[in-house]
Amino acid sequence: MALMIPILALMIPIVAMMLGHQRRMAEILHQSGQSQSNPELAAIRQELAHLKELLHDQALAIEGMAGRRTAQQGSVSVSERLEGKVS
Repeated sequence: MALMIPILALMIPIVAMMLGHQRRMAEILHQSGQSQSNPELAAIRQELAHLKELLHDQALAIEGMAGRRTAQQGSVSVSERLEGKVS
């Protein structure tokens, strides 16, 4: 037990040095990671904008197809449709 106190006392500065080093390395990695991810992030944003545009175009196309279907069904008179459903 008496031997643990000096060992613990020597470990405190070692742990402090390791934590300081780890903090500095994290800052370096964070700074270098930001400079490398900007072009990649811009490419991802551009691709996302393109996908949103495609989704919008497809939604408009689907709405147009639904509108044409409704217009084709609209050529049949209401009374003809009702007679077909009632019979």
